[in-house]
Amino acid sequence: MYVSFVEITNKAVTAFADAGMPAHEAARYATFSFFLGVVATWLLGKLVDCLATAARVIQARKENQQLAAMIASDPHAADLARTGLLTGLAVGLHNLPEGLATFVATLASPSAGIAIAVAIALHNIPEGVVVAMPIYYATKSRWRAFGWSFVSGVAEPIGGLLGYAVLAGNGMSPIAFAVMFGFVAGMMVYISVRKLIPTALRYDPTDKAVTSSCILGMAVMASSLLLFKAQG
Repeated sequence: MYVSFVEITNKAVTAFADAGMPAHEAARYATFSFFLGVVATWLLGKLVDCLATAARVIQARKENQQLAAMIASDPHAADLARTGLLTGLAVGLHNLPEGLATFVATLASPSAGIAIAVAIALHNIPEGVVVAMPIYYATKSRWRAFGWSFVSGVAEPIGGLLGYAVLAGNGMSPIAFAVMFGFVAGMMVYISVRKLIPTALRYDPTDKAVTSSCILGMAVMASSLLLFKAQG
C-alpha cells in the first residue's frame, strides 16, 4: 500500500502532467484512475465470488451424495473435477490483476516490484493447493492436478503481458502510463486491504505480527525507494 500511495499514484500525477495537463487536472485524473482501479478489482472480485460459490455448491452436492458414492466406484468424480476447474478459473481471474500490479510496480520501482512479487508468490501457495486437491481426488492424476494449478498461476504473467500490450499499443504515451499507474495503484490498495491483510490475520488472529509486519514492510519499501532515488 505504501508504494501505491507514495510512488505509483505520484507517478500517475506526473505522467498526466507530462501529457500537458495542468497540475489540478493531473491530480484529478490520477485520482479518478485510482478509484477506477478499485472499482474494477471489486467487480472482478464479485465475479470470482460467484464462481467460488458455484464450486462450493457442487462440492456440497457431492458430500450429500457420499452414501451413493460408497456403492458405486466414484460417480461424482465429474462434480469434483468441475469444482476444481471452477476454483482454478476463479483463482486465475483473481491472479490477473496481481500480475498487472506487479508489472506496473516494477516500472515504478524495481525494488518494490521484487518485494511485491515475493509477497504475492507466497500468497498464491495455498491458492494452488485449493485448485490442485479436488482435481487430484477426481482424476487420481498428480500431473493433471499440477497442470491446472499451474494454469491458474500463469494468469499472473499474462496480466503483466496485458499491461505491456496496453502501453506498447499506445506507443508508451504519457497518458497510457498515467492511466495505468493510477489504475494499478487502486488495484494494489484494494488487493492489500481485501485479500492480503485479511489472509495474514486468519493465520494470526491475535495480531501478534501482522500490524508490526505491515509497518516494517512500509519502512523497508520507503528505505528501498530512498536508496533507489539516491543512486539514480
